[in-house]
Amino acid sequence: MEVSTEEQIQVLTNLLWIDAEQICRLYRHRWSIEIVFRWIKDRMQLDRFISRDPTGVVRQTLTALIVWGLLAIFNEGGKQFSPKKLWRELQAAMHQALFDLGRRYQQSLDPPA
Repeated sequence: MEVSTEEQIQVLTNLLWIDAEQICRLYRHRWSIEIVFRWIKDRMQLDRFISRDPTGVVRQTLTALIVWGLLAIFNEGGKQFSPKKLWRELQAAMHQALFDLGRRYQQSLDPPA
């Protein structure tokens, strides 16, 4: 495979029925896909896939793209927001609500003083 007029690299393959030009195109497309996956991991904070099933991976990726798009729209106002920060804030709010609910329930059980 020729990268430039002066430089050549060798690519090993078991696709013996495909000619060298097609192998070069496949190799170039492979790196485009790797760049997209790195962007997905970095930008969308998608550290790992939950599923190994292709349908599950597609669903998780599409969900991450939707969330990323919504956050991009939300961040247009200048305030930076991340999915992890949103998750932490939702957890804290849920814990506080449960704590308040438990306290009100306990107060309803306490005899009047």
